[in-house]
Parts: sequence; structure tokens; C-alpha cells
Amino acid sequence: MEMLEAEFSGVSPATAGTGAFAESVSAGGRHIWSVDVAGTLRIAPAMPGIKHPILTEGRAVVGAGEAHINERGIVEYINNHTGHYTPCQACSEQFLMNGVRAFERAGIPVLRRGITNLGGK
Repeated sequence: MEMLEAEFSGVSPATAGTGAFAESVSAGGRHIWSVDVAGTLRIAPAMPGIKHPILTEGRAVVGAGEAHINERGIVEYINNHTGHYTPCQACSEQFLMNGVRAFERAGIPVLRRGITNLGGK
């Protein structure tokens, strides 16, 4: 269902290291993010009906959440909020930090004061 919603909305995931990723970062705003088991970071604009599984076609992740990127290409706020991939309580910090490190590997600075662990289930 999520894949159809994304297709209908014209939303495609942007993978770190691609032109589409650079364009998404330059545009700024709210995004959803995920890091798959291979360490690949993908983002998409946060929009109604757009869910995390579209980023990896439903495959397993080691991190997912939301991020706000400012007009200078800096992640001002990042969290681990996701309904589909909510981590366990004990691993929620690692789940979030996998995302922080992935953004940094992609050359996107992350403000430390904006890192917000929302816990897990």
C-alpha cells in the first residue's frame, strides 16, 4: 500500500551519494530517513501517506526516523520516530545513532543538540 501511495504522490527515495540525494538535502525541510543493513542511507520528503518502508521497499533497516534539514544542508533535528520500524527500547539509541553516522558519512553535518531519542517499544 505504501509503495502505491508513494508512486501516486510522485515520491521516490533518494540514496546518499546520488544527485537526487544532493537535491533533497539542498531543498531542505522535513524528511523521513532509513539506513538499511548494508549501511545505505535513503531519504524522502515527509508527506502524508509517505511511510518508511518505501525507502527500502520494506526490507530490514538498522535505523529510521525523521530529520529536518535547514537551508544550509545541516540536519538541525533528527529522531528515531517510525511506526513500521520502531526499535526495541534497549536498542533505540543505537538505531538513532546509525542514522546520525550515515548522514555524517554522506557529508551532511548533524547538530548534536538536535539528536532526539524517542525510545522504542
